[in-house]
Amino acid sequence: MHTDVTGLLLEAAYLMAVGMFVVFLFLGALIGAMTIVAWLNKKFSDTPSQSLQMQPQVGQFNHGLSSGVIAAITAAIHQHRNK
Repeated sequence: MHTDVTGLLLEAAYLMAVGMFVVFLFLGALIGAMTIVAWLNKKFSDTPSQSLQMQPQVGQFNHGLSSGVIAAITAAIHQHRNK
C-alpha cells in the first residue's frame, strides 16, 4: 500500500479549514443572537435597569431573634472569617 503523504496533508488541511470556518460561523451567529436578545430585552423591558439594583434591608429577616443572639452570631461569623 503506497500512501501519498502530500495528499493526506492536503486533505487534513482542507478538513481543518472547513472545521475552523464552521466554528467561526457558529460563534459569529451566537454573538449576533446574544446581541439581538440583549437589544430586545433592553427595548421591551418593563422595568428600568436602574431600579434592578437590590438595596439591603436591615432587620427584614429578624424573625423574633433578640439583639444578643444576633450579636453572638455576628461575632462567631467574624471570628470564623478571621481565622
